Amino acid sequence: MNQKKTDMNKTELYNAIVKKFESNFLKQLPSFGDRMWKLIIEGMFDGRVVVFVPTLKNGWNLSLAEAGDKGYIPLNVQFAGHLQRDYSAISKICDELTEEIFGILPRRAAEIQMQSMGNKNEKA
Repeated sequence: MNQKKTDMNKTELYNAIVKKFESNFLKQLPSFGDRMWKLIIEGMFDGRVVVFVPTLKNGWNLSLAEAGDKGYIPLNVQFAGHLQRDYSAISKICDELTEEIFGILPRRAAEIQMQSMGNKNEKA
């Protein structure tokens, strides 16, 4: 988790992230809040280097890319309709989420995303 968030406990970080970003996603199940709970509170990817990335499948969705692994991990959370035609805004949201939750800056996040492109059967 992000070093600058060390003064925040996991619950405070979760609440801050949901409050700041939830309006950017459709209200559906699983919800954005559900997925953030798994990532932040339950530590679903603790010890792994992952970044948020937008993926396109029936609209823009929030996914994860893992360093050293090809392909993406879908979170099944879709960006809200007002963002569906604004890739720049979606990309910025992914960068902000990555930095605030995982402490990875946008340049490094882009490198991880680029390395993850391709077929899961290929080596990263």
